[in-house]
Amino acid sequence: MLVLIDLAEGHYSQDLAIEFLEKEGMEDILEEAGMYSEIPAEEPTALEEKVVSMEVGNYFFAPETIAVAPGQMVNLNFVDVEGGHTFVIDELGLEVSVTDRGSVTFIAPETPGEYAYYCNVGSHRSMGMEGVLKVE
Repeated sequence: MLVLIDLAEGHYSQDLAIEFLEKEGMEDILEEAGMYSEIPAEEPTALEEKVVSMEVGNYFFAPETIAVAPGQMVNLNFVDVEGGHTFVIDELGLEVSVTDRGSVTFIAPETPGEYAYYCNVGSHRSMGMEGVLKVE
């Protein structure tokens, strides 16, 4: 009854009860009742883009490890490139040619884990030209 009287409504609903309890500063009751899941969540804030300068040479990527958040946009800027190489992440279907002052932008996987990146030119990968994208 308090909900209907206070909010001047003619019908009761769970949404009105939530509105009333929040207005009265009784969020703890909502928490205890597990009703916060009924409240629409605020829009998540966008993750800041991860910008990485990557050196590429015979037979290395530097850095060898890139740490990102799930779903984070990643911008790799290739600097100091020696030789002809590619940048590959199988799970993303990503394969690009690496050029000096070139770049590639992609979105990290949503699933946490470690994803190998490597060069697929000849035997470059077996010669150590690989690294890890850590999604944490």
